[in-house]
Amino acid sequence: MGNRVTVGHNCILHGCSIEDDCLIGMGSIIMNGCRIGRGSIIGAGSILVENQEIPPISLVVGSPGQVKKTYDEKIIEKIRISSSVYAARAAKFLQDSEVNVSNA
Repeated sequence: MGNRVTVGHNCILHGCSIEDDCLIGMGSIIMNGCRIGRGSIIGAGSILVENQEIPPISLVVGSPGQVKKTYDEKIIEKIRISSSVYAARAAKFLQDSEVNVSNA
């Protein structure tokens, strides 16, 4: 898995390769041998079948997942911002949890 990849709740990632700056929507299933190119967005509930290859900067939806459109490079910055927001929230949660445990 690459850097700044956001994986939604209840996803199954099984033996796949995900490049940098991707967003995997909630409930998606990515099967063995799949390769997801950098900056791609996999829509919620999508299923990528075994060995499926997704080109960079693509929007994929459905079952089986199909590329519906490609983006320009600007989308990558938006994915990076989203990823950094999640990382900051996780860090805050951990910090708050440590405070609560030490005060118990």
